[in-house]
Amino acid sequence: MRIKKYLLIALSGIFFAACSGRDFAGTSEESEGVVAIKDKQIAGVTQKGPFLLGSSVTIQGLDGNTLVQTGKSFKALVKSNKGDFEIKDVSLSSQYALFEVNGYFRDEYTGNISDIKISLNAIADLKDRNRVNVNVVTHLVAGRMLFLVQKKGMSFKDAKKQAEMELFSSFGFVKGDESPEDMDIFVGESGAALLAISILLRSEDDRTADFMEWLSAMSYSFANSGVWEDDEKTYIAERFMNAEMLQRSNKPLEYYDVDVKKIREYLETWDDSIPPFEKYTNRYWAHMIGLGLCAENNVYEIQRSGKSDDSESDGDEYVCNPDQHWSLMANRDVPGAFYVDTSGNRAYYDEVDSNYWFAENMKHEYQNCEEGSFARGCLLYSGWANDESCPSGFHLPSRDEFRHLIDAYGGSKNAAAALRSPKGFGATFFKYSNDDGEPLAKFCSSDREKKKSGRTYYYFMRVDSKEAVIDSTTFDLCSVRCLKDR
Repeated sequence: MRIKKYLLIALSGIFFAACSGRDFAGTSEESEGVVAIKDKQIAGVTQKGPFLLGSSVTIQGLDGNTLVQTGKSFKALVKSNKGDFEIKDVSLSSQYALFEVNGYFRDEYTGNISDIKISLNAIADLKDRNRVNVNVVTHLVAGRMLFLVQKKGMSFKDAKKQAEMELFSSFGFVKGDESPEDMDIFVGESGAALLAISILLRSEDDRTADFMEWLSAMSYSFANSGVWEDDEKTYIAERFMNAEMLQRSNKPLEYYDVDVKKIREYLETWDDSIPPFEKYTNRYWAHMIGLGLCAENNVYEIQRSGKSDDSESDGDEYVCNPDQHWSLMANRDVPGAFYVDTSGNRAYYDEVDSNYWFAENMKHEYQNCEEGSFARGCLLYSGWANDESCPSGFHLPSRDEFRHLIDAYGGSKNAAAALRSPKGFGATFFKYSNDDGEPLAKFCSSDREKKKSGRTYYYFMRVDSKEAVIDSTTFDLCSVRCLKDR
């Protein structure tokens, strides 16, 4: 487990430098329509996970022109372990206010109370609202808003809009209509997005001790640039991507780097209506490797990764599944697929070929397995592939059985596209390319032939973008797709 160490950048450096009142571009009172707030009752919820009973909540009045603190403040305590608070009789010289919550919180990663106190902030316009929620999104947006108003001379409204768009874009999310100060981790699509961001930023089981330090550094970076400038974001993306791939591969829990299922179990002990945050953690890592959005209009679309220069996933093939989650082609949702053994190998019935085929490259820690990974499939040298490579009841296909598959799909050219379909065989271009650098797939057969030269040739099915054919090699890597015994 990796923990990055940062120089502590105090939150006051972002939020409270405004007290000096110097060097601020500011905004026009006339353009902002500054109004005083009198005797308002303000309520809300405070959430990383929920802040605990007794956590402190402070409302600081802000100048309507510069967002500098006026010195007027109101304090209260969180009323329960659900993070809720209420402050009565709030009167301020402008409608703009800075909220700060400080305390312990319920930790999504452990299900326990956090071992440190943290502080989160929000900046809100109280003119037409009586409720303000404080969370990690309001916290990051607040620092960026102060920079845009005080250093760039933007209006409150424009600064808020830009900061929110930049933050959601950093995570690969589409900004909805709901403001961050209305978001609640237990409610709706916006709550799912908020919860995903909160979980992603927490990232590690052992990060609580330095979480505030790390969040402060990220807040400072985002406030000044509007982007998440941190190589940690790639590391976080790969941890969640690998966890999801392994879960789709039916891998035992002890192999997971991040146990997203366990996080959901903890959350559901707090509330039984946890929104689908997993969709947004999926969108985050997909965004980081350049896949774009998986939605209803592009189900079963195939994309190759390659956005992140230092990502282990560069060049892998991914598919948009019907549940609107990206996955490796190997772990796609195949209609009618079923597990054939405890190692996560799946088979499906091919109605065209009238046979049961593996739905993905063999996933197994077999002896002689080379270069692959559990989620992407095992590679064998052709000379090592045999019926023992397949689980009980399945065998390594002969070249005649591969020919039958190709012929069933209408011959070489038609079969090339058909065998690539994620709904069926799903031939994956994994680690192979021809002499021109064009990707292809190779599948071991059980057939071999010793020539007069004394060299043994091993036969395999080759699938590329143009054709599916039976080919041969003297000795090379190939993927294993097992076929059910008749």
